[in-house]
Amino acid sequence: MDPEHPEKRRKGGTPIRPNEERAESHRVFLQDYGFNDQLEPTIQVDEVTNELKTVKDVLKETEAVLQSALAKIDNTSNVVDLKEGKSYSNKTFETVIRLKSLGVADEKVGEVMEVVGNLVGVTFETLPCPSTCRNFALSLYLGRSHVKRRLDVFLESDDSLCLASDETTKGTAKLQAFGIHSPDGNFTCLGVQPVAEKSAETAFNALEHLINQLPEVPSDFFKKLLFKITCTMSDSARTEIKFNGIVEEARAKAVPEIVSDFNQLSDTEKSSFFQFSQFFCQLHVLANYTDVVLNCMLGYEVLETGNNKLGEASVFGLIKLVSQLFGQRGSGLHGILQIWEAWCKKHNICRFPFPAFHGNRFNIVFVLASRVFFHRFHLIEFIKECDCSKVQLNEVGKSLENEMVIDHLQILGLCDQLITGPLWRLAEGSEHIFDTCKYAEQLRKWLEGCAKSPIAFFDGSSPTPNLQESSPTNSTLLLEALLRRDPKETTCDIAEAVCNSSLVYFDKSFANFLSGGKHFINQNEMRKSTEAAPATNRNIEAMFGLMSHYYDTKPNMRVDVRTAFTMLKKNDSFTWLQSLPENEQNEILSKSRAALKSLKKDASHRQLAIEIDILRQMKEKNLIAARKQVKEERDRFKYTHDILSIGFWASSSDVSAGLAKLSTEKQKREALTSQLRFRKCVIKQSAAAPMFSASAKSKPLPLRELIEKLEALIKNQHLSQQLLLMDHEYVGKRINQKISSKRSKGGFVEDIRIVGATKTIRVLFDGDSDPTSMNFDDFEGKLEAESIVFVV
Repeated sequence: MDPEHPEKRRKGGTPIRPNEERAESHRVFLQDYGFNDQLEPTIQVDEVTNELKTVKDVLKETEAVLQSALAKIDNTSNVVDLKEGKSYSNKTFETVIRLKSLGVADEKVGEVMEVVGNLVGVTFETLPCPSTCRNFALSLYLGRSHVKRRLDVFLESDDSLCLASDETTKGTAKLQAFGIHSPDGNFTCLGVQPVAEKSAETAFNALEHLINQLPEVPSDFFKKLLFKITCTMSDSARTEIKFNGIVEEARAKAVPEIVSDFNQLSDTEKSSFFQFSQFFCQLHVLANYTDVVLNCMLGYEVLETGNNKLGEASVFGLIKLVSQLFGQRGSGLHGILQIWEAWCKKHNICRFPFPAFHGNRFNIVFVLASRVFFHRFHLIEFIKECDCSKVQLNEVGKSLENEMVIDHLQILGLCDQLITGPLWRLAEGSEHIFDTCKYAEQLRKWLEGCAKSPIAFFDGSSPTPNLQESSPTNSTLLLEALLRRDPKETTCDIAEAVCNSSLVYFDKSFANFLSGGKHFINQNEMRKSTEAAPATNRNIEAMFGLMSHYYDTKPNMRVDVRTAFTMLKKNDSFTWLQSLPENEQNEILSKSRAALKSLKKDASHRQLAIEIDILRQMKEKNLIAARKQVKEERDRFKYTHDILSIGFWASSSDVSAGLAKLSTEKQKREALTSQLRFRKCVIKQSAAAPMFSASAKSKPLPLRELIEKLEALIKNQHLSQQLLLMDHEYVGKRINQKISSKRSKGGFVEDIRIVGATKTIRVLFDGDSDPTSMNFDDFEGKLEAESIVFVV
């Protein structure tokens, strides 16, 4: 470029070429004569042309760079080294954990990586061996890091949390599981902790240990978490209720330490921090409701048939048998399901499967009942055409022709469609647990109406119309079949009994949610603090389900490895890890690898502590049992001694004669008390505990009442009841009995018994496996004749 004629430039610095300069002069000329509107399109075309030319130049340069890179790739080997130095890289560590969590065995991880490498044309210089994979599997630190991040977010927010807990036994391990529900509907698995025993105190210590084991937690972290927890979700077992109480107490102690300027707050403001609620899984309400209905049907069947020896309702036996014979689980054993499927297909029957009882404990009886009722005629026809030599099939057919069993099936099926089904859907899909208040009130009114007019139970009207509209029954075919059969008088009688029993049960189960209950009254005030509470404890149950899967499929896997994979899966920790910046991922993975050795050491120490604790508990239980046994023996000796002085009263005449010999009321009371205690502690007669008591509310009972109790015990005692005199002076002594002048045999007195009016002594002679019984008077006669002598 000529320095005397510098190139003209635009405002942005781009040089203006000569032809562009001429175009610019033409543009100025046209503007002067008012041709702006015609000029704009021409200018835009020029600008686009220039931009395209610039892009073309850039693409040429980029293409040259890419061609150079491709040339380098062609010259590069396709062998990849998974190690960084002497150790495998963090990415390899993560890949091994992910493959393990997907169910790949330690021995197969390397093979899987090799297969994937072949797919993309890559080979690996080295692959992780099975022992390396086993070491990498203990990825607790990674799972705990994710939990810590989530809890940090919770503690910084204003949201309240719900603590979920439960316990179970897998093999020989007792496990305690914990989780956190947040108001957004998410669930965080805190972990699963092995414990020595199932107790509330042990569970609380396990929870505290899990939280304190999280990475980089400050000393007050557990207290801050307790402060954020305003409610609990568990089952209604006594241990869980007590555990919830301990959590509430610990939280109450932590509140003044966590809340700033707590002492300056008013009483109303202070009380708001102490709001705490306990909720119980509504799926357990369904599970327990099954027994309520079946017991009601059993009672009706006993009255109807007069058979007092029935152990369960016949309809329950039918449901179990159909599930075994026609279910997927027993198909290999019985070979009926395949034939049943083909038969239904041939006759164009819409077939409903019969699920197994195993793994479906909450509503399975009601679900199966509705399906058996729907298929009852199909099953009868199928059994007629099938092999009649199968005894169990014939039992099914016979039961399906029993009208009372069909009545029970119809009622159980309607319970599924109108009661337990809606309750299940409400529990699974409710926006807030206090939605139960409305449903519980509707269900109560509906049951009251059906109890008064049982025919209403069979009209198909749902107790919760709003729920039925938003979440209808899964299959209208089942409900239509149940309503198609007109109820008989006997069916209405059973329905009335079921509705009355259901009213009592649900009034107790939903007491807090019904009108007058604490949740019903305070639902508006408590709604905010309980918005995280679910209606079920299904997430904890799902954790146990995953643990069970690992126990079944990988019996040799360590408990901590099972816990780690459960946490990673339930919390979707790999997705979280991938969302982090690469340098942060590497930091977490490096710390996870560095923690492997300490995690193994901690697991060994914990297992040793559990075993020591188990042995300590065994010694304590043995000591308590020994003390109890000593006390019982002392009591038996005392009560037997008392009886020997006044005699054992075995009949009403004995009672009258014995009391007649005593002059004072005190003597009579002591004698009657001795008789009652002797029957309880020595004879161990079977009767209710109050029948042996001589007092009530710390006050002695009237003499007449003691006599009535004793006579009632005499009347109800079994004729074969034997009175053992274990404290007699002869018991345990060694004897010799002369058989002839030259022969004798030795033995010892095993016990002395009073059977009715006969007193017998039993001697176990040397070499005999069974004792020999003889009349006590004959034995004493032989002692006097010295044909039997005691050996000192």
